Amino acid sequence: MDAIRRLLLLLLLGLMPGAAARCELELGQLAAGLPEQLGEGVLAAQLLYGAVELVEPVLPPWRHNAVVPLEPDEAGYRAVEFLLERDLLPDGWESDRLSPDLWAEMLERFLSWYQLEWIGGSAGPPSREQLIADLSSALAQVAEAVRPVAVIAHEDAEAVVFVGIIWNWTSYPRLLVKRVPEGITVADGVEEVLPLLGTCAVEVEHYALAPVATAWRLFVGTGESTMYLLESEPPRPDWPLAVEQDEVRPYLEFATAEVRGSLQFSAAFAGQELGLGAILSLLTQVRSNIPPLSIGRYLDVP
Repeated sequence: MDAIRRLLLLLLLGLMPGAAARCELELGQLAAGLPEQLGEGVLAAQLLYGAVELVEPVLPPWRHNAVVPLEPDEAGYRAVEFLLERDLLPDGWESDRLSPDLWAEMLERFLSWYQLEWIGGSAGPPSREQLIADLSSALAQVAEAVRPVAVIAHEDAEAVVFVGIIWNWTSYPRLLVKRVPEGITVADGVEEVLPLLGTCAVEVEHYALAPVATAWRLFVGTGESTMYLLESEPPRPDWPLAVEQDEVRPYLEFATAEVRGSLQFSAAFAGQELGLGAILSLLTQVRSNIPPLSIGRYLDVP
């Protein structure tokens, strides 16, 4: 990217509402909990891992059997494994050193998931403070790009039965199903629910509020579909797991043994027969703050 284009992007980012650096406090707390003697490469991996999880909860891997260049008992092993499994660790990464160019490539790979470019460039050797500042800036870019939509299923216009977040503008489009505390209602609107769904990196602002019988149809469609459980918190060693359509609802409600102890899980569907027209028809049965003609934008993928 040439200097003029980079400057223009920086100016545009600065003009965006909400474009201030994100999660500096949380990333700082993460860094403070890491050993001072940690190698530069491992430190960068740990912080990037933490930043990605703030944006992409229960993100399944798409690269398997990667060779982790650390021993399982070494600090940073899980972070490096996570990054390798998601193509975020470039060739040439070393645990004890980190060049500015390699760090920039790590950020570029992350931002490419959202069709973004890293606009910070590289200057000197990345310090702990610089790593946090760079990741905060990257998260600000991501926050402006992602397009989450919460589908809030309720019963009798009050009790929340389940919440699913349509998470399409990402490298791994999926549904995020989040457990909400008992007693949460939508009797007075969604203000009690939405703050529970985001993080310092991403605020969930758009929603569809629907009776439970309608809400789950937004996911399974009108044909014979299968739900695949992909990843959960805490992780499940026997996943992915296929769930037939007539068994889907108890999973969305965390009412089955496989997900009962989970805080959240991600899922994808196969065999759906629910096009844009059908979705627009269903949306006549829901309350939403998304204009009907904008629905396609939230179903799009990079």
